[in-house]
Amino acid sequence: MDLKQAAKMARKIVDRSLKESTRKGYLRSFHQLDDRGLTPQAYANEKSSAKPLSKRRYYALKAGYQYGLAEQIIQRFENVKALRRIADEGALEQAEHLESMILDSARLLEDQAPDYGRQRKREGRPSAHPKVQVDKKSRKGKRQYLGRLNKAIPDWQMELFRAVPRQHRLLILVLAASGCRPAELYPGREVGKGLVSDGVHLIIHDKKLVLTFYGAKTGQGYGQMKRELVICPVSTMEHGLYRLVEKAGGALCCEPAASDRAVRGAVELAVIKALGKRWKGKVSMASFRHQFSADLKGAGVSKEQIAIAMGHCSDRTQGNYGLASQRRKGSRRGLVQVTGSQPVKRRDLKPSSNVYPR
Repeated sequence: MDLKQAAKMARKIVDRSLKESTRKGYLRSFHQLDDRGLTPQAYANEKSSAKPLSKRRYYALKAGYQYGLAEQIIQRFENVKALRRIADEGALEQAEHLESMILDSARLLEDQAPDYGRQRKREGRPSAHPKVQVDKKSRKGKRQYLGRLNKAIPDWQMELFRAVPRQHRLLILVLAASGCRPAELYPGREVGKGLVSDGVHLIIHDKKLVLTFYGAKTGQGYGQMKRELVICPVSTMEHGLYRLVEKAGGALCCEPAASDRAVRGAVELAVIKALGKRWKGKVSMASFRHQFSADLKGAGVSKEQIAIAMGHCSDRTQGNYGLASQRRKGSRRGLVQVTGSQPVKRRDLKPSSNVYPR
């Protein structure tokens, strides 16, 4: 590998659209490892003798290490170009030293092959890092509690709506009706090149509710940069959202009244108040997204339509969200049409695979 190839590989990583907080977290993880001269794999194996590193933490460290190495390569590459322009003997010696460091970092970056555990298993390939000792206990997500929640409190979404402060109620209605990512509610986010989110737009057209979203997680061509959901109100939450937009004159822009952290805190308190302490940490804003997925799958909506509605570019990603068996009994969704800015990639199913949505 030469310097230009190393820089090109690094730029693919550095040029991804990231939150500033994510970038800072990645660099912090990188420096923790780099200061000790460890790779994520070496660190995981070092920790395994005492308490195994969780799989979630390992992947976060690995992502941070890759990002830090890539940024380091770019910085050194720019320094090499500047030193070469000076053409001084001392500057040339320093440039050569930096070039060798860039190539060393590039080799380390190449070694960080992507794991994609489930995909590798499906394709019959071995693990990318088979000798890494991590705690493989499954992470407890919100999906696993959804079935029990619907049995215990069938109307949990309405209960939460009543418990949150008034300034957050529009947000809850949008989450319940659309299953959007909470991050998609906030304006000022860069969605793609030259496209910045200005919040969620809601209008009434032909007695139907039309919601326009600017997607989150759209870096490197992933995700729907823009999608539109057309809803003919059926459920209580959909009717509530329709009435609010109607009251606003037929058009409304949903912008949260507080920061992401403040809104999440308000929802956490509402969970305890409305549902009880036993649901603390088990129900959150993400639960609305899981329920949206479960209801659509249970209603037999096509995988392609579900993918677009949830802002995905692959019909495989929805497998991480609510299951058809977790659909609320007797509930209906008014979703009649979805359109997205990106085509949906379809998974090639094996003969034994279940063709229905998970």
